[in-house]
Amino acid sequence: MQLVGISAALKLQAVVINVVGASAEQVVSLSNFFVDLGTVPVQTVVWNICGASDVVISRFQFPGSLPPPPFSLRAFNHPGAST
Repeated sequence: MQLVGISAALKLQAVVINVVGASAEQVVSLSNFFVDLGTVPVQTVVWNICGASDVVISRFQFPGSLPPPPFSLRAFNHPGAST
């Protein structure tokens, strides 16, 4: 599992996380990592996923919100179990 963290020293109140695909036909996969928001309130985190036709989320704690997607979204809690 990979860890992505935001330093508490930054004292951020809100965060936008941009995930950019290479082309409109690309599948973006968010899998097997953990995001440490530090002191950023989870309700102020927005994920912006663009440049993708399909997004797959698996084995990933997804803190924050995702605006209504213009893409197909599949989410899995663990291998073989969709939600």
